[in-house]
Amino acid sequence: MTSDVLFIGYSHIECLRRAARETPRAKVTVVNANTVRSKEKGETRPLYQQVLDSLENPAPDVLCLCLGGNQQHAVGMVEHPQPYSVGDAATGVLPEGDDDRWFIPHAVMLDEFRNRLHPHTQLSRRLYKDIPEARHFYLNAPPPMVNWPHIRQHPGIFRSKLYLGPPPDAIKTKLYALQSRVFRELAEEFRAQFVDIPDAVKTPEGFLGDDYYNDDPTHGNDAYGAIVLDRVLDEAGIA
Repeated sequence: MTSDVLFIGYSHIECLRRAARETPRAKVTVVNANTVRSKEKGETRPLYQQVLDSLENPAPDVLCLCLGGNQQHAVGMVEHPQPYSVGDAATGVLPEGDDDRWFIPHAVMLDEFRNRLHPHTQLSRRLYKDIPEARHFYLNAPPPMVNWPHIRQHPGIFRSKLYLGPPPDAIKTKLYALQSRVFRELAEEFRAQFVDIPDAVKTPEGFLGDDYYNDDPTHGNDAYGAIVLDRVLDEAGIA
């Protein structure tokens, strides 16, 4: 019997659509919550209800959420006007060689990500609660890109900030790790299985590999989506 797998998220799940159509392993449905969000004046249904009302099958075998993920870019796509560094995860101290940058303690930046991701935590709570019989998963967002020529060519909403230049790679690494930690916490809170991004799409340093860039500064492409979809299906035990 073919398993029914439902992905609900925002822009970071769009890369899964082609792979979802082509995979023989499961019936995969991809729902972008922003796409189903009503534009009607006077709409009173909360977003989670709009998402649930849009589902062809409200009782899938597997529910995988991927909500948020651009918070790392909001604070780290380009160099900040006041260049900053983030404290070490273990001790919270100033990273060596960063004494000329504004220091933000690790715990403070972690709380900032928790606050930024709080709306996604609330939406996740409702979706997991209202689709209780499915096996629950939470997919991490793509790692950051560090190919500055690509970002300059495809800046998206960051075009007006390109003059600030790129931040140090180490900052992007720390921001992604902080964001990923919050997603792990979210998964643990709701007893969902956290699915991390496969090493196959990453550089040795942990950034998104150039072959998996979409034509924008933040998202994975179709090839990325195919590999990530296989990872989720593997984690769900779907052959």
